[in-house]
Amino acid sequence: MPGRFIRNATVSTATATKRWRAAVRHFAGIDAAQRFLAAQPASPDLRVWGLNAFGAGEEVAESALFLPRLSWRRQGEGYQVILTLGSATSLAADAADFLSWLETHGPAAPAPLPPLTAKVTGVAHLPDLPAWRRLVQQALAQFGQGGLDKVVLARRSALSVDLPPSPLSLMAASRHVNHGCFHYLLAWSPHDAFLGSSPERLYHRHGRRLDTEALAGTVACDPDSQQASRQAAWLMADEKNQRENLLVVDDICQRLRQAALALDVSGPEVIPMRTVQHLRRVIQGDLQHADDSRCLALLQPTAAFIRRHEPFARQWYAGSAGYLTADESEFCVALRPGVGSAHLALCRRRYCARIRCRSRMAGSGE
Repeated sequence: MPGRFIRNATVSTATATKRWRAAVRHFAGIDAAQRFLAAQPASPDLRVWGLNAFGAGEEVAESALFLPRLSWRRQGEGYQVILTLGSATSLAADAADFLSWLETHGPAAPAPLPPLTAKVTGVAHLPDLPAWRRLVQQALAQFGQGGLDKVVLARRSALSVDLPPSPLSLMAASRHVNHGCFHYLLAWSPHDAFLGSSPERLYHRHGRRLDTEALAGTVACDPDSQQASRQAAWLMADEKNQRENLLVVDDICQRLRQAALALDVSGPEVIPMRTVQHLRRVIQGDLQHADDSRCLALLQPTAAFIRRHEPFARQWYAGSAGYLTADESEFCVALRPGVGSAHLALCRRRYCARIRCRSRMAGSGE
């Protein structure tokens, strides 16, 4: 049975009886999180955060979702620090645990982020270049046989470093230079985390209203603004990149027609990032039901070709990161990530699609 959840508690005297937990509850799948939120009608703004894996069973659980004990939110120009208490037996006891923890840890000033001083001592790619070429040839063969319309292949790069970098410092550095992105970090320990800065929203749901996007088609983004404008104009006019974007639009719309009453697709626009520019079309619609589990199943890809042929399990990479509540949810695609540990693992994607343009087949890379 779910416990009771409140936002504020006043406790005059209390003694901690167990170790204070940073999360009120954990969920190994979005179905469980959704059922839990539906069972809390008195707290419709309870927010569950975390990750959803690219493919369940690929060395990780389906999801790593949690209801945080403490959360900090920015609402417009204001900020909120939210404490969530939860217990099947006694909210007062749960509040006592928090007060005990606060007495021990609260007065200390937060330590500054450590500088990024780690030096890369080695790099190993998986797959390596010969294996990568074989993988691309396998995908092209599938295109020729009609078994694929598009596939997004990936390479994992393991960077050996002399000192384990701080995931928080990496995140701060990425936020400083990667503007207009969804920044996400989930840490299991001070040096074990999954983090990244993604340019792509998977979906945003408000009630039954759904917003998603097709982000495909890429050109460089020159530091010179005039050159970047010329590159953007070329991208808008390029037939091959427009077809690539429309291929993704068609795929998303075909999936969403199973759950949406109607869909609207915007015209193309160019989204500039730090080093590249992308074509984007926004897709909006009204869902038959406000069901995040259904949205995730329809929109988060799990290509069979990738699972059969890539030499590593993607785990959280290319899954999703974000939050859900009973009324509103938002997830980004977990792209451009790093896994912090004694080694720093990075994943990058390469797009390969069957696009007929002037009777030729073309692909693009990011």
